[in-house]
Amino acid sequence: MNKSVIFQVAFYFLLIPLKGHCQTDFRSDSLHTFTQSKISAEIIGLSFQREKAVSKRSTIVFAAALNYSFYLTSGNIFARFGQSLDFTVSTGRRYYYRLFPSSMIREQNVGNFIGADLAFSTGSLISKALFHEPVIYINPYWGIQRNFAKSGSFELGVGLAGNYEVNRSAGQFSISPTIRFQMGWIINRKITK
Repeated sequence: MNKSVIFQVAFYFLLIPLKGHCQTDFRSDSLHTFTQSKISAEIIGLSFQREKAVSKRSTIVFAAALNYSFYLTSGNIFARFGQSLDFTVSTGRRYYYRLFPSSMIREQNVGNFIGADLAFSTGSLISKALFHEPVIYINPYWGIQRNFAKSGSFELGVGLAGNYEVNRSAGQFSISPTIRFQMGWIINRKITK
């Protein structure tokens, strides 16, 4: 199969969540954000997220997550396996520059946004042959949030993270790309206008 065909098919499926509209005609000035809580499954982890509406298009996000990481190597003589479980707390701000009318029907935040998070990761709580240092990081990103079913939520985001390892004697700062992928379920929502 041609590589360009594979790329085009993958790109098409990536655009499916971007296509979101409903038949009801809402004026853009009547669209607003909602306060909502959700539990999400991340790529390898679970999180709880509370998104509090502070204006028509802006929210403050509080989150706590358990993240699992592992590595597996194989060689001619030895195979190695390491794993770690980390806890992360974060707070941030989101600005929804494009809200979709379906957010008014579903009473949940559905749209495109830009945001930034400030987070602290405790490092490895439980580990075997893989240890993470405690890290403070700031993460500016662009993201989308869509809905499915009655209370389902899909979130995708890309950005850059500035990481600072806390326990290093001289400290170590690094910048890395980030990808956020969450499938969640809204467990509580509140309408605030």
